[in-house]
Amino acid sequence: MGDLTVRVVEDLGSVNAAAWDALDHGPSPFTEHGFLRALERSGSVGAEAGWQPVYVLVEAPAGPGAAAGGEGASAQADPRRLVGAVAAYIKPHSYGEYIFDWSWARGARQAGIR
Repeated sequence: MGDLTVRVVEDLGSVNAAAWDALDHGPSPFTEHGFLRALERSGSVGAEAGWQPVYVLVEAPAGPGAAAGGEGASAQADPRRLVGAVAAYIKPHSYGEYIFDWSWARGARQAGIR
């Protein structure tokens, strides 16, 4: 495969839906582009919800005739193709947890860890 690059984006709309869905995410519908975009669009995830999405993309050289762009983009030459991806979320607080980690946070603060 050679020459892989890793890129991080915060908006799944910038990722081609067909390319994302072509990856083998297993049988779960919860990793499909449409579901993840619906979470973004509804405000279920995002800075205000306390769950900031980040999508880690692994890309390889695509070769001639590859399409680029986000969900509504027109086909154009793209030197990269999506070969792997993962959705992750940055959560800056402990609200909404089933198990609160306040004692861990307090211990980290006392140890000078931020």
